[in-house]
Amino acid sequence: MGPPRETGRVIVEMIRREVNLPAQERDNRKLIMAISSVGLVKEPSAMPLLKTILSDENIFYGARGNAAEAIGRIDPEGGKQELLTLLENSNEHSVYFRYVAATALSDLKDRDVMNRIERIARGETSPNTRKRWDAIVLKMQNNLRTP
Repeated sequence: MGPPRETGRVIVEMIRREVNLPAQERDNRKLIMAISSVGLVKEPSAMPLLKTILSDENIFYGARGNAAEAIGRIDPEGGKQELLTLLENSNEHSVYFRYVAATALSDLKDRDVMNRIERIARGETSPNTRKRWDAIVLKMQNNLRTP
């Protein structure tokens, strides 16, 4: 493949083709790997497609989680509203989605987002899970302290 931008665009098209298949024909492993790859190369043209995947409950939850991670790598500010929606919505995979969304938002220097994540962390009853949430909050506190 060519330069990184070309590579990113090729991966975006691969994701688009896979998402457009009927659910029973999708290869979820291929979709997850492609979404992760587009996040690693930080392809900005993927953002609209990643937001669509994130909000589509008919797409495999693992792919949706990877879409949240990719948004966090590419442009967490640009995907902030979608990530906040995922963070605050409850469904059968809410613990997983909340944690992935919080991690994706953790690089933002946004006190309101940090406070929302901190509220969720305070409600966590599992000590091990609480430690992971507290680490996200601590990272955000440190981000807010640095210029």
